[in-house]
Amino acid sequence: MKENVLNISNNLFFKWALGLSLLSIALYILDDPRVAPNGGTWLGYTLGTIGALTIVFLTLFGVRKRSYRSNLGDLKYWLSAHVWLGLALVVIATLHTGFQFGWNVHTLAYVLTMLVVISGIWGVYMYLRFPSLMSELLNSKTLIQQGEALIEIDQGALKLLDSVEAGAFKNKALQLLKSAATEPISRGFWANLKSDYPNSASEIALTQFESMFLQGEQSARQLSQLMAKRVGQLKRIREFVQLKSLAGVWLIFHVPMSIGLLASLVAHIFSVFFYW
Repeated sequence: MKENVLNISNNLFFKWALGLSLLSIALYILDDPRVAPNGGTWLGYTLGTIGALTIVFLTLFGVRKRSYRSNLGDLKYWLSAHVWLGLALVVIATLHTGFQFGWNVHTLAYVLTMLVVISGIWGVYMYLRFPSLMSELLNSKTLIQQGEALIEIDQGALKLLDSVEAGAFKNKALQLLKSAATEPISRGFWANLKSDYPNSASEIALTQFESMFLQGEQSARQLSQLMAKRVGQLKRIREFVQLKSLAGVWLIFHVPMSIGLLASLVAHIFSVFFYW
């Protein structure tokens, strides 16, 4: 099996997380509190302490990721530990609550923990899947080179049209080509998240040229072929931009929620020790 962030060092961090989860479950099953299980028992405090320390460690990954000259270990090991211990935190935090929930800061901390973990799972998927997809879309070229390929297609279409006699067809074809050439590749951050581009000038031009060819305009054949090439090229670029935007959305949610989790964790601990 190819080594990646999930199975690095012979599944080292998966084993740690699994062991920690099983230990927490075993303690929860063996514990026999005089009251209903909750975060205020000795086990609740123990699991709560482990969970809090785990959250702090997971947060430190963001610091380590930005410390380019750090000698605190390879970043890929930090990421692997971040992923697996984050999943173990689901078990630890849930058992810490004793399945007692309410409209309070304690449940808020738990909910934020789950949301951060869920968004983290999506982040892992993107980390493992998106780079290969984006590389395939660019076909070993840079985004700039892909954009230049669009310009070459447009220039080729205009050069082809120069050989066509002046008339209604040429005027219409020139209008279609100009509309396609000036069509924006990106529509803005949030709009880029969608895969559909209604009223695409390039697709309209392709449809029009195909229709003209079927009506007997022979010059429209090569133009339709070039437009088909343009539509495909534009689609690849837009899919690349979409994947990049999706990664950006993940950061917009994951990072602020992580900060919110830290704040709620501090409030949770403060209320436990000063108001209980």
